[in-house]
Amino acid sequence: MPNPRGPQFEDRAGSVRLETASGKRFFMDVSDDQGHGVKVTYSARYGQITVDELAGVMVADVRQDEHRPLATTRYGMPSRREERHIEPADAVAPSRAVLEALLRGSDYPSGEDGRLAVAALVAAYVSDEEGHRTMRLDTDELPRDRRFAWA
Repeated sequence: MPNPRGPQFEDRAGSVRLETASGKRFFMDVSDDQGHGVKVTYSARYGQITVDELAGVMVADVRQDEHRPLATTRYGMPSRREERHIEPADAVAPSRAVLEALLRGSDYPSGEDGRLAVAALVAAYVSDEEGHRTMRLDTDELPRDRRFAWA
């Protein structure tokens, strides 16, 4: 898709799946044919929390306590559902909060946090270019001297 900021910027679309050494998984789908909404689902052993970031609505759906000993394959067990209204997402406020924390000198992302975020992006690009092969962030297989057209 053409970038509204100009042809010098390249924003790729697609999906990425990450898995930690302990088995935690993250899946993000930012396909270019999704023209509306920002929704996030947090899944856990006994339920999900779905957040409509733009509407400011959070829905929690959690398996009832008495059914938790049953196998996870029994995904249709009775649950508690709760809906809450939350502050809608703001694209500027989180950036402002990080900058303010940096200026205060406390509670801001570390250089390692930034390095891991960039490594994940590099791994996603390289994985796509190499037939969607699995990439590891804790090895030296990621290119260090390559330039990417990120803003």
